[in-house]
Amino acid sequence: MNIKRNSLYFKFNILIIGAIFLCGIFMGSIFIYNTTVNLKQDLEKTGKDTALALNAIISTDVLLDNKFAIYERLMQTLKQNEQIRYIIVESPDGKILSTTFAKGLPKGLPLYKENNLSVTSEKVDKMLFESNEGQILEIIYVPGNDIIGAIRIGLTENIMMEYIKEKCIQTILTILIICMISSAIATYYVWYLLEPIQIMSKAIREIAKGNYNISLDKDRNDETGRLIKAFNNMARRLSKKEKENSYLLAELRKKEEHNSLLMAQLFRAQEDERQRLSQELHDGTSQTMVSILTYLRILHQMLTTTEQKEFLGQIRELTSQTLESIRALAVNLHPPMLKDLGLIVAIEKFLDMVQQTSSTIQIDFEHEGDFSTLSDMLALVCYRIIQEGITNIVKHAQATQATVKIIYTKTKIDLEIIDDGIGFNEETAQRAKLNHHLGLRSMQKRIELLQGEFEIISKMNEGTIIKIVIPVENIPTREDFDYE
Repeated sequence: MNIKRNSLYFKFNILIIGAIFLCGIFMGSIFIYNTTVNLKQDLEKTGKDTALALNAIISTDVLLDNKFAIYERLMQTLKQNEQIRYIIVESPDGKILSTTFAKGLPKGLPLYKENNLSVTSEKVDKMLFESNEGQILEIIYVPGNDIIGAIRIGLTENIMMEYIKEKCIQTILTILIICMISSAIATYYVWYLLEPIQIMSKAIREIAKGNYNISLDKDRNDETGRLIKAFNNMARRLSKKEKENSYLLAELRKKEEHNSLLMAQLFRAQEDERQRLSQELHDGTSQTMVSILTYLRILHQMLTTTEQKEFLGQIRELTSQTLESIRALAVNLHPPMLKDLGLIVAIEKFLDMVQQTSSTIQIDFEHEGDFSTLSDMLALVCYRIIQEGITNIVKHAQATQATVKIIYTKTKIDLEIIDDGIGFNEETAQRAKLNHHLGLRSMQKRIELLQGEFEIISKMNEGTIIKIVIPVENIPTREDFDYE
């Protein structure tokens, strides 16, 4: 089984093995400590018991001054217990009566510091020191009589430490074996518990890919079984909802297509009405005004007084200005050059006309892209947006500088209208809406119908930026409709 470091298997194993290992180390440490304490106590007891036994055995030999017998007794005791490294018997006045050191006391062997060994009471003392063989525990037994002053027995701790070391190794091996067995058991049970979760994890990834026809076949009576059952119910509901959503999405797309058609029809109807009004103004009203000017010129020639001619001249001038306004209105309602000369030329002519009528603002125009391939529908939309935006700037922004940028690519049109005017905030926009100043709102609605993006960035006294993105795909054209 491949267990990754970030998997639940690995984490559960670390948790369980770590807990067992720490508990084992803790219990092992307690065991080793208690064993060490007990062995040291046993070692001291061994030294004391040995000293008591020797005292009973060699007292007679000491009285008889039988040094050979004393030596034999000491050597025999030394051979019987490998923990005993030496035995020294001292007289009450501190002299050495006998020792197991055949060549005399070794250098560095500490002396017992009791000045007077002729005491009347039994006494057991001990001292610990380092030697070339490791630590030596010396038990000093003072019988408290006039026969033997002290029996000193040196006991090595090496054997005890070897035993403790062996027990430590056994404890560590036991802990490791328990950890390995626990790891195997834990891995199995974790796998048993997490197998349904892994299966559900794979199923969830399939659901994320859009495959809702999933059913898990793990039959268990525990919590995981109930979880799998709940997951299957969820998958069935998701599958049902997906079908419903697919149906609703298809219906929504139909409605969007229908709305696009209605939008195109609305735009076409508006432009047809604008064209009709423009034609009537040009062919009807303008021609009538031209006829009036002709009659006024004839009448001007028939007048005799200077006052009458000046008055009639003022009427002719006012009529001429009215005719020019009607012609400009006709062009604004339906610019004929948009279809004849293209979008860019139509925008340039419109901006020139604005600057001629409003000398307080400078308008820059930047464009990029081949607009000759742009559909009539989008060309008309772009022209109307720019027309509405510039008209708003002239009427309300009090700007001295404005910039129009339009970029046409294969997928979209990016349009920006920028001015350095007084700007506005949300409160100002709401007040303008209540006063039926709906220029920006109508622009936004038109862009939303085209599934485009419309953004206004404006602050008081910091100007306004209008950013518009219009997708060029799936936009109906005039040729998509049949008008009769």
